[in-house]
Amino acid sequence: MKIKQKKAVEAPAQVKHAVQQITSTPLAELASVLRGFKWTFDKGDINHWVSVLDHFDSFFEEFTSKRADVQLRLGEAGVEADSPFPTTGCLAVLSATCVLLENCSNKTAYSSSEHLTNLLAAPVPEVVAAALQTFQVLLRKTHHTSVRWVAPPGLSQRLLCLSKGWGGKEEVRTLDLLPAAGQACQILQNQTCADNCSTSKWRIAAAAAAAPLSLQRA
Repeated sequence: MKIKQKKAVEAPAQVKHAVQQITSTPLAELASVLRGFKWTFDKGDINHWVSVLDHFDSFFEEFTSKRADVQLRLGEAGVEADSPFPTTGCLAVLSATCVLLENCSNKTAYSSSEHLTNLLAAPVPEVVAAALQTFQVLLRKTHHTSVRWVAPPGLSQRLLCLSKGWGGKEEVRTLDLLPAAGQACQILQNQTCADNCSTSKWRIAAAAAAAPLSLQRA
């Protein structure tokens, strides 16, 4: 979902140049321009980067949102297999998104959580881990502690399926034990989660958990 900015915010010249460079790049070529993207600016404001985040949102709309795998529709009658997953582009966009969220204030304006939720069902373990990492950065405590984050539809169910698949049913009891990005992950397709997760038909196995992912601001 595109960000609804209440008013325009004047950005520093260096930021303007970076924004123009990214937003003028065709969606299919974002990986090349985002390669090695690092924060080299002064104190950031997410409002300066709205057009970049909207460009990223368009990338997900174009290349991932309608895929049968992330929509958990593989195996349904009449549903054809997807084209190869855009792994390189997804990883580049998610990495750059993390950099922006880590270094900018007003990150609660970010409105592409629905796409992150979809990517938790990606057939590529590294993309699943990167989506979890982005959620972790997004939900990390800021000085705006009074702001309440609303989870997109379906997120809780997918995270529950992930947590039940990681470490075994008897070992994992809470969502706090979800692995962060950078872990060795393996998607096990066509597995049915227990209880209310039967429609998901997938789970994730992972080892060596790093920082836990929390669904609430501390």
